[in-house]
Amino acid sequence: MVTVEFALALPAIIAVTLLVAGVGGAAALQVSACDAARVSARAAAIGVETPGFDRGIAVSVNRDGQWVDARARVRLPGWLPELTCSASALREPL
Repeated sequence: MVTVEFALALPAIIAVTLLVAGVGGAAALQVSACDAARVSARAAAIGVETPGFDRGIAVSVNRDGQWVDARARVRLPGWLPELTCSASALREPL
């Protein structure tokens, strides 16, 4: 038999579980975006082609003087804002 307390607490438990899963997924995408920015900056700094990335990650590279700046963006589903991460690397002499 289900008690009233359990019936009232169950939606809260489900909501918290879904919230934790969503935050975990967003954190994983943030780590992927930062890794993509770091890899892109390093690849551009040593003069090789930037590799392609999955999961909807868009990377832009700016080569300005001795420094290479890479910025990675990934959209979250729904109305949530996009996540960004940037990385810089010193250009290697060729």
